[in-house]
Amino acid sequence: MTRVVYVVTGGPDGDVRHEVEGPGPGSAEVTFTAPHALWARITAGDVEPAVAFMQGRLKMAGDQAAIYDLLPAFPLPDGS
Repeated sequence: MTRVVYVVTGGPDGDVRHEVEGPGPGSAEVTFTAPHALWARITAGDVEPAVAFMQGRLKMAGDQAAIYDLLPAFPLPDGS
């Protein structure tokens, strides 16, 4: 499984980190970073994470190959 880490910056509680397991072989790790306002829109379903990533608003670091496994359906944390 791929470990997916979301870092939400600039929120009222400072920077917050969420971790979930995503699809993919091996033990890859991918980190996405988004400002609080964008994260709120992603979790509300107003913005697709794949679209925000392709527009450069959602930043990615880590295993570049694992991103292709995640693009069809980003695994978001519950209750985020």
